[in-house]
Amino acid sequence: MKKCILGLILISIILFLIGCENIDLSKVSDEDLERVSEQAIKCEKPYIRFGTSCCLDQNDNKICDRDEKVIEVVETPSKEVIVGKCTLPAGIACTDFLVTPEGIASVLQNGLGFDIDQVSVDISGCGSGVGGLDYGDYLANGNRDRYVISCPLTGSEFNGDMIVNYRNTETDLTHRVQGTISAIVDIYRTVEMFLPSKCTLPAGIACTDFLVGKDGVAIVLRNGAGFDMDKISVSVSGCDDESIGVTYEGRLDNGYEDTYFLSCNTGLSGSEFTRELNVTYTNVDTTLVHRVQGTLSTTIEDKSMEELGVPERFLPEKCTLPAGLACVSHKVEPTTATLIISNGLGKTISLDSVFVGNCGFEYAGGLVIKSGEEKRVDIEGCNYGNSGNKFEGEIELGYTDPATSLTYTIYGRIETTIE
Repeated sequence: MKKCILGLILISIILFLIGCENIDLSKVSDEDLERVSEQAIKCEKPYIRFGTSCCLDQNDNKICDRDEKVIEVVETPSKEVIVGKCTLPAGIACTDFLVTPEGIASVLQNGLGFDIDQVSVDISGCGSGVGGLDYGDYLANGNRDRYVISCPLTGSEFNGDMIVNYRNTETDLTHRVQGTISAIVDIYRTVEMFLPSKCTLPAGIACTDFLVGKDGVAIVLRNGAGFDMDKISVSVSGCDDESIGVTYEGRLDNGYEDTYFLSCNTGLSGSEFTRELNVTYTNVDTTLVHRVQGTLSTTIEDKSMEELGVPERFLPEKCTLPAGLACVSHKVEPTTATLIISNGLGKTISLDSVFVGNCGFEYAGGLVIKSGEEKRVDIEGCNYGNSGNKFEGEIELGYTDPATSLTYTIYGRIETTIE
């Protein structure tokens, strides 16, 4: 009770002092003010006491709301991230696709359990295409084909419906299935990676075979210009290496072929390889130097050149015999070897035996080949390997000179691809 009386007296004194104009409140101690405030100032929620007054504290954190910073959170709708996808109903699968500024390419696989034809692909916002690059409008069960639709795409993203029309070859019923395709428009690639591989040069020089591995390029060129060429140099843009040919080393007569190898860091396996192909040569007749340019476009193999059988795969085929007899043509199949032998000895001979590799036979009575004549020899019942493999072997011929009855054995060599 005494404490209450003393508090009231102290409050009265302070209020009296505040009311006096000449009283200096700075001389009143903080402790006295605090004791007075506790007794004289009462604040009801949501207010709290602050000094000698009350302030609003709506969140009840014992801090005046006016002293708290207001942070405004503005929510913005999130943008959907485009993840590349190409989906179709079960039976036809979109196994690969590419969206570029020039158009859309897709790879479709038939898993329906039956063959289909009259295949066409429509993509909303792009266009339509009939037939694939490999099989046209026919797609056998289990096979896949590439479908390219050219259309200008200007945005950074693409979303569209994919519609595939086809006919069941067993029932003649036509079907229409619909899926979706969405992707970022890839400005760094082109639909050419889905197009058939090609190696083109201007008329006169033909690129008859080619291959691109992880570490190099192999090209076979044929001279069809009508004149002999010399000082040939072949290069591919992006590859530091040049080649003069493995067989004729810079010379290529009209009608002949040679193979050119270039070491090169070609890029990632399975990716598109499209480069300029440059050939420089001298016309032997006029001594004028020419430079022609073409295009090499294909997919990089997932193997090194050595693993792909290069250079053996690209080395020119040959069938050679000693002077006088010539192997003018040849063919090797898994179980058969065929030679066309020309007699240039200037006399008639009787062919007694023929062996190619470890397989052959002897003629009963001999095979007569007159001077300047060609004869075909077939060796059957052999085992030379599988089609597509390289075959290298020795040729052994035994013959008799009827004029002298002397017998001879000669040896040659054959290198070719088993057909």
